[in-house]
Parts: sequence; C-alpha cells; structure tokens
Amino acid sequence: MPGRAGDPAVRPESGQADAAAVFEQPGVTVDVIDYGKTDSAPFYEQLYKTLESVGYQRDKDIRVAGYDARLTPDQGGFLARAKWLVEQTYHQNGNRPVQLIGHSNGPLYIQYLLTHTSKAWRDTYIHGFTPLAGNFPGQGLLYSMLFTGLNVSDFGYPRRSTTP
Repeated sequence: MPGRAGDPAVRPESGQADAAAVFEQPGVTVDVIDYGKTDSAPFYEQLYKTLESVGYQRDKDIRVAGYDARLTPDQGGFLARAKWLVEQTYHQNGNRPVQLIGHSNGPLYIQYLLTHTSKAWRDTYIHGFTPLAGNFPGQGLLYSMLFTGLNVSDFGYPRRSTTP
C-alpha cells in the first residue's frame, strides 16, 4: 500500500507500509473480546435475529471474526485467527463450507483472507462471500457522490434551475 514520502510508517525504498512502525504503547495490548462470538459485535443484533429466525444459531453457525481496525489485515495475527475460526466453524457444523459475510471494512479483511490462502483451502472451507456495504477500492458509488453531487436519497443528480 503506497504511502506518503516522509511518513515514518512507510519504507522509503519501496513506498510500502512498514508493519514494524505500528506498535502498541508499552504495557498496552488490544484484543477482540469474545473473538468468534456474536457478543463481540452487538451492532449486528438485527442480522443475528434474522438469521436465527431461519434456523441459524449464535456462536455455532453465526460467528464473528473481529479485528483491530487500526491495523491492516497483514498485522496483528488476523490471518491465523480468521483461518482458525473458519476451520473450527466448518468442523463444528458437519464439515459444511462457510459462507463469509463482511460489512464496511470487513470485506477488505475477507479479501485478504481469500487472497492469502490456497485454492485447496478455499475449496474445502469456503462456500462463498457476501459483502454488505463494503469499502472496496474502486467502488463506483463513492466517486459519484463526491464528484458529481449524486443524491443517495433518490439517486438523482443536481439540476440547474430553469427560471432566471
């Protein structure tokens, strides 16, 4: 991920982010409380209830792979934890492949998981991936809103007044 010249978190020779430049304050650690459990992400309560209404069960086949949003997916052990959670969920549900759902920045983390695992692993453990309002690079709607004035309430564009 290219950075700005002079940024201490960017390697000058490559322009790439330097994972060693991001660290916790001495004596401070950050962990996702209740990793893998729905209690770790109460914001999605309505989604959990909807899934439960059609037979899914919290913390069995509804799991949450939380992450520290200050870090990129290659930092903080995200990949190993996410693989472990997917594999555990697969085994606890009769060796059924897992459907991944991500919201906001979650799809970026899922994309990292899917591009940093083997095809054999994905074929075994992953059924599919559903992004919900994902922040993907190159996503078109954002540009329309920023540069043309697209109104997301009616998806109309600003109009000039026809009266003098």
